[in-house]
Amino acid sequence: MANINPLTALRSLKGAPLSCLVALIFANQPVGKEWLARVTGYSDKPVSSAMDYLLEMGFVTNAARTESWELHAQIRQLMIGNPELLLESTRNNSDSDPTTTALTKDNNNQEKAVAEEQVEEQEIVDNNFAESLALIKSAGIGEPMASRLARMHHINPYYLIGHILQAQRDDTNTPLLIHRLRSRDPAPRLNQNYHLVGCKCSQCFHFVYSQDKGLLPIEEFEYKSYLESVTVESI
Repeated sequence: MANINPLTALRSLKGAPLSCLVALIFANQPVGKEWLARVTGYSDKPVSSAMDYLLEMGFVTNAARTESWELHAQIRQLMIGNPELLLESTRNNSDSDPTTTALTKDNNNQEKAVAEEQVEEQEIVDNNFAESLALIKSAGIGEPMASRLARMHHINPYYLIGHILQAQRDDTNTPLLIHRLRSRDPAPRLNQNYHLVGCKCSQCFHFVYSQDKGLLPIEEFEYKSYLESVTVESI
């Protein structure tokens, strides 16, 4: 590890390095640049720069295969003993990274989501609660986290289905899915077959040639129709 207090260094993280470190914590295994770019939303160049920085600082180590990394054992132990450090790092650091202003907005949105979580855990039960709870549990998320997520203002069936389908497609683990839901990550859009927009399965292939890719507007979403589509596919 670099000759610097790891606690001080961790608190100073922001932008792409912080996002990549969070992703590595949830991955709990060696991952490559393409995976990190996909789950963090950063392009290859910021991810490469972030990983070079994390490697130099001793937060990560190179894994066996080319361009793959895993969390340094010392950092993993540090996070186990101090789980509040990442939250503190996100709260105390605005994103002054020279990449783009958009990265600042992304970090601020995640900070806001964490800060509002206590409020959103109140008994907020609307017409979508039961449907949202069923979808969350279908993704392998148990209680009490399932109910806490279902009560959040931004959670709804359309949002959940987009994230769950994306997680299934990318083989995303459950902790990372929970992180995305809690952080209000934008969900992929659905098409009229209740698949992800851009799906090229036999049912959706004809949408590829349509101007809107078969987009299903959120106001036209019907939970009953979604359940019927799932039932038909399972037969």
